[in-house]
Amino acid sequence: MLNVLAQRHTPHGVFYTLSTLLRLAKQGIALNALWQCRRSLSGWQRLSARKRKRLSLTHQDYQRADQRWIWQLPEDRVEEGFSADLHLWALCMPHSPDASAYRKTLLKEAQKRDGLVHLLRVATVEQGLPALVELATDVLVALYGQGEWAQMSLPNGQAGVARYLPRLLRARDLTPLQMMALLNAIANLAPWTSLPALLAHQLAYNSGPTRALLMTLSRQTDEWFRWRMPGFPSSQAITAAKQQLLQLALVPASGAPTLVQQMEQSAVIPEPAWLVDDGFLADC
Repeated sequence: MLNVLAQRHTPHGVFYTLSTLLRLAKQGIALNALWQCRRSLSGWQRLSARKRKRLSLTHQDYQRADQRWIWQLPEDRVEEGFSADLHLWALCMPHSPDASAYRKTLLKEAQKRDGLVHLLRVATVEQGLPALVELATDVLVALYGQGEWAQMSLPNGQAGVARYLPRLLRARDLTPLQMMALLNAIANLAPWTSLPALLAHQLAYNSGPTRALLMTLSRQTDEWFRWRMPGFPSSQAITAAKQQLLQLALVPASGAPTLVQQMEQSAVIPEPAWLVDDGFLADC
């Protein structure tokens, strides 16, 4: 059966195979064999129509498949397909040397915009799989841990997933570098109009690092604010944003919610309807 599944290389066939493999993996069935099937599926889909006439994949085909994280999926199944793939990897990794080695590829590919969205969507759910949480943390450390921050914006309509980044801060025994990288990721990826509330919420749990971040943000260049703020912010709006971030850095944690309300009421650009407060802070 696995040989048949591995050759279903059409977009719909790939989605069906990934979903089936995940269902089997959740039952703990032959996890190493399931990952080998997934490797074959990736190899077959990457081949041209002419090369698919082969009877089997070559060693080079598997090598190329192991170095990329790309799937051609039906347009309405992209999110589900990548989610199934990541969960399949997390379940197979402890039982498959090839799946374990594939972590290096995921770490690299998830530093790209689309890959990051797919990973954050599954890593920031309630009770996310530890392997996915750890992978997401390592990706964000690579992007935001040291040096200049990556100027990456999430796709329109999907930026809301970044509001749940604080869930990654629940992990035990985070190093100072990991803590800093996760907070930096929130500052750079979360919807701008949600940022004050997200950081104010962290003042109660991670006061020192959060205040340090707010001070850093208040000193960012005007160019950074033009990139980060929605629309085309004026110099006056940028100056006001810097002052508000500085105020938030200095206010007692108990007074932060009131200050955030004032900041939201004075916002120059209203929050889009799809970003209205849905109680997400209570879940973070």
